[in-house]
Amino acid sequence: MGSIKSIAKGAGALRPYINAVRGATLLTEGGGTIVVLDGDPLVTTRLRAMLGVDADEPLRDGSGLIVHAAVDGHDPALAAAVLAGAKREGRNVLAIVVGTDETRWATERAVLEAAP
Repeated sequence: MGSIKSIAKGAGALRPYINAVRGATLLTEGGGTIVVLDGDPLVTTRLRAMLGVDADEPLRDGSGLIVHAAVDGHDPALAAAVLAGAKREGRNVLAIVVGTDETRWATERAVLEAAP
């Protein structure tokens, strides 16, 4: 019974990520693009590879999705400003906070405090 409970707990923890990927897929159907903003170099590279996004994809028309992975130790001010500006323009944005339980809360606060 313990293993079923662990699996259910793990599935529940993954639900927000699954929903985000499903939402990204819907937003990019029909020609929309995904743009991954620069952040921590390793995390940005890995996220682009996972999503199949070119590093030089421009911030162009309002279709698609702008994504940023925020990690502890990397200043989120520029990415947060870009995300906030894009959101005000009606664009679709997604900030993913990456880290341990202890660091995620501090990183999330830094992103929210940096946004104009």
